[in-house]
Amino acid sequence: MNLSFVGNLGNEPALKFAANGSSYCFFSVAMDTAKQGDKRSKTIWWSCVAFQEVAEEISINFKKGDVISVNHSTVQPIPDKRTGGTQLQVQVWDAGKLP
Repeated sequence: MNLSFVGNLGNEPALKFAANGSSYCFFSVAMDTAKQGDKRSKTIWWSCVAFQEVAEEISINFKKGDVISVNHSTVQPIPDKRTGGTQLQVQVWDAGKLP
C-alpha cells in the first residue's frame, strides 16, 4: 500500500545509526481529520521511520510541531509489546516541508 499524508511532527526527530552504519529516524505525525466547518475533530497518530538520506533530511530540517508532508510511504505491521497485538508503522521514503 502506498500512503501519503500531511500532519504535524509529534516529537523531535532524532537521527540514530544501526550497527552497520546506516542511519534511521523514528518520529510520530499527528493528522487532523476535521473538515473545514466541521466541529468534530479526530487526530490520527502515525508512527513513522525513515532511513538513510530521508532520515538525515528529516532530523536536520524538521522539529516538533512542524508541518510535514509524508509521501510514497508503505505501511508495515509490527508487534506491539504493550498489548501483544500488532500496530502499523509507516516506512517513509520521501518527505517534504510545507509552509
